[in-house]
Amino acid sequence: MEPSLPALLAAGLERPGLSTREVDEAKRQARRSGALPRLTVRTRRIWDDSRRAEELAQGPRTRVDIDDNLLLEAQLQFDLGRLVYGAESIAWAREAREREHRRTARAREIVQLYYERERLLFELSTLHGHDREYELRIIEIEAHLDALTGGALTRGRTRPPSYQREAGARGIHALRAPQANSRAVRHPSNRSPRSARPQTSKEGIEERLPASEKEAMGNQADKGKDRGSEE
Repeated sequence: MEPSLPALLAAGLERPGLSTREVDEAKRQARRSGALPRLTVRTRRIWDDSRRAEELAQGPRTRVDIDDNLLLEAQLQFDLGRLVYGAESIAWAREAREREHRRTARAREIVQLYYERERLLFELSTLHGHDREYELRIIEIEAHLDALTGGALTRGRTRPPSYQREAGARGIHALRAPQANSRAVRHPSNRSPRSARPQTSKEGIEERLPASEKEAMGNQADKGKDRGSEE
């Protein structure tokens, strides 16, 4: 069992950069920002130094007044018009149109690949035996569909496709090239320890024998020479 075309389309159109939910969520957040006030806080300090001369009965007198005032100001500004139509609405409308064009192109590509794969599977089922060119193209299309849908084709399968099951029944892989029968050739450097054992000459054997055995072998050789001369 394999995923249907609507399931592949739904998975492919929800990929990042194609989903309409991203644009809708961004629009809602932009409208909600109009309900948030803009807070402005200001501080101001006023220093007033005034001097005044007065003429009194006792004589002239100078009066000095010093005022030190600290002012705090806070403002809350609401832009309630953004709750209906904000400045970002034009940009998001443009993004929605461009995204819709991309969604249409992606859907067309998925449909084309899906039905090309179906046609190849049908033609492959009518052939006697297997065709590696068909099987390779089918696997290529499946990899492309998985890339466009985030792996929805492979995840939605409950069993391997028919061409892979037939290849498994024959005991071969769909993409495995036939290999020629070749016999293992043993390199001279890979000889077994027995075959690589160095050969010992007669002189080497005599050198390792005890003196008594060497003397016996020499006497036996002399007897053989005397017997040959008598004949």
